[in-house]
Amino acid sequence: MTYIPAVAPALTHVPSLRQPLQLSASSVNRWLTCPRQYFYENRLRVQRPLETGPDFGNWVHQVFAEWMHRYSLAPDPISHFAPPALLAVGMEALHTPTDAWAYSPWGIVQRQTPLTLLDWQTQWQACVRDLTTQGFFARRPLCMLPEYGISLELTPPDTLLPALQHAFAALSISGVRVTGRIDALWAFDTPQGIVWWVLDLKTSAATHTSQKSETRQAHLAAALEPLPVLPPSDNDALPVLDRAALQTGSALALRQYQLPFYALAVWQDARLQAAMASAIDKVLPKITPSPLTPPVLETLALQYVRTPADSKGIGSIQVALPVERLQQALPGLLADLWQHVVLPIAQADATSQTLSAFPVMPGKACDLCVFALACEGPSLATEDTLVEDAADD
Repeated sequence: MTYIPAVAPALTHVPSLRQPLQLSASSVNRWLTCPRQYFYENRLRVQRPLETGPDFGNWVHQVFAEWMHRYSLAPDPISHFAPPALLAVGMEALHTPTDAWAYSPWGIVQRQTPLTLLDWQTQWQACVRDLTTQGFFARRPLCMLPEYGISLELTPPDTLLPALQHAFAALSISGVRVTGRIDALWAFDTPQGIVWWVLDLKTSAATHTSQKSETRQAHLAAALEPLPVLPPSDNDALPVLDRAALQTGSALALRQYQLPFYALAVWQDARLQAAMASAIDKVLPKITPSPLTPPVLETLALQYVRTPADSKGIGSIQVALPVERLQQALPGLLADLWQHVVLPIAQADATSQTLSAFPVMPGKACDLCVFALACEGPSLATEDTLVEDAADD
């Protein structure tokens, strides 16, 4: 067993990084927010303390996936794309103490979390009511593809600066694997042909208002903006990430990289394209597009689902990322990924091999970081921060 606060002063050697480097949208955010947080969570895999919110959020994701799976198999799919059908799947999960549900409330409540089964039922009813009020069921999809795991291999783009290309060559970095899980892919039959939506579910206890909806939309768009950099110190140096600007600008923790990564998978992953074509073939076999034809993305959206039920304001909101804007910004986004995420992580592993290569970056994100005590020294260690020894990344 290891106290989290004892990790920082005691650890001097960093475990070797596995190749190829594996990144997700959340790990990119962690590295940009605070390399030390990235180190704890993505390199050491330190277990987070028990939290009720993620439990309910995981359960909501599970129920949505089961509902979409049943919709895709139903002989009468129209009846399943409706609030009563979604509500029924959640109620079934609440009242069936079985291993078939990975995030069963029965097991979670037994851990004496603050929520009772009645609380979960009330929250779920409020979730479905909020979704109905905000028009979630207004447009019925042709078919659904729920919970699809992506694993996309990316190579350094040819447009990188020569100095960056040389740096990657020196470190023997030829590629990076982007991973994630798409919560939902929905297909719609339109006069222009089959178009697809990518939906990423977010559970949040925050009260939503029209102003907050605009703020979330701005944070979503911020993921497409170039990362702020400091001017190079000399002609041969590369620009350095301006972390101070990241802390004082739009909240970095709310930048959403999931949707750009998911769009890349839709456009480039032949395995995913084949799965999407197969889903359409089950309902419209005569017009199935070739798996080699890149699917047409119409919408990339974050669907926020409110918890708990007693929050006021708007319960459920959806914010979308313009596909055309993403296509324009994608080359710059990928260049930033290679220069300010992949390269420094690889350099930290290859040249330092010490914890100092993953510095602490104090800022607004510290208030929500579960590893905040680890930055203060071993004197703050308490029983509340006891976790299992972490495994190597």
